[in-house]
Amino acid sequence: MQRFILFFLAHLFVFTLQGCYLTKQGYHQMKLFGERQPFYDALRDPKVSMKAKRKMILVSQVKRFAMDEIGLRSTGSYSHYIRIKSPYVAYNLSAAPKDKLTPIIWSFPIVGRVPYLGFFEKADAIKEEKRLIKRGLDTRLRGIPAYSTLGFFSDPLLSTMVKYPDPLIINTVIHEMTHETIFLKDNIKFNEGIATFVGGKGSIMFLERYYGKKSKWIAYVKDSHHDSILFSHFIKKFSKELKAYFSRPISRESKIRGRERIYQKYQKYFQVTVLPKLKTKNYIAFPKIKLNNAYILAFRRYYLDLSFFERVYQRFDGNLKKTILFLKKFEHVKKNPQKVIEYWLQTHKHL
Repeated sequence: MQRFILFFLAHLFVFTLQGCYLTKQGYHQMKLFGERQPFYDALRDPKVSMKAKRKMILVSQVKRFAMDEIGLRSTGSYSHYIRIKSPYVAYNLSAAPKDKLTPIIWSFPIVGRVPYLGFFEKADAIKEEKRLIKRGLDTRLRGIPAYSTLGFFSDPLLSTMVKYPDPLIINTVIHEMTHETIFLKDNIKFNEGIATFVGGKGSIMFLERYYGKKSKWIAYVKDSHHDSILFSHFIKKFSKELKAYFSRPISRESKIRGRERIYQKYQKYFQVTVLPKLKTKNYIAFPKIKLNNAYILAFRRYYLDLSFFERVYQRFDGNLKKTILFLKKFEHVKKNPQKVIEYWLQTHKHL
């Protein structure tokens, strides 16, 4: 499940540092949070659907489990409910040059460098996307039903999340709580890799505890995790060849023309070689996507080689809480935490 982190700051004085963008998004963030209902009020509100109320109870159970059994941070998140009128709460816009597999980066106070922008209004997102396209960039714009503020605010349960099946909402809550627990400034790719891995493992733990090991959802979540690992390997291979191609000493125009052959090659490879090995339909649409560099980077961002985290997890004998405590120690590593952890794995053969 691809999810997006919106970074918004509580103190209005920082908005002037980034001009209208932060001012406007900050205004919408405050307006949205002004519509929150505490769970205990929403559960008694006749206007709130029974489906939403059941999800509130589920979310409360997941949150408690994540804190007690996984060791995720205790926060005020997921204790309020907000009804959203549109299908998405916000929109995620990312961009990249057409001849480089390098994301366009935006910098903000406190959270640092991020490879995307978030918009509460679709019209604002489309306007910015058009501006980026005029600059000759690839873009990717998508609606998002959930996000995390990394502990700057207490994240609510949104009505856009209520439609999720139980395993997905369980994964979402654990994923976003992981972001609040572990955050490496200027390293969104690593943050997303950790959250994706912990969300998958934590979901299985919760389902086994509350639904039973024979539940139909257990098999689905395990199959989804299996597919995420395969897809992460595929994206790593795809990105490596594309990046090597862009490094060739040929003209920009030639690179742009030639990249289409690589896109088609890997979409065909996926359909013939990868798709038959998958156990779910989570990635079935990949061969039909109109690819560009912004899309490839977005996939790579959310599917950092998850087998790396699996190796760390196995070093701690499958103990997710110990794995999280270990990974949190590397929050201070600025450039390449994966390389530092890899070195640790090689030099510390025994715990």
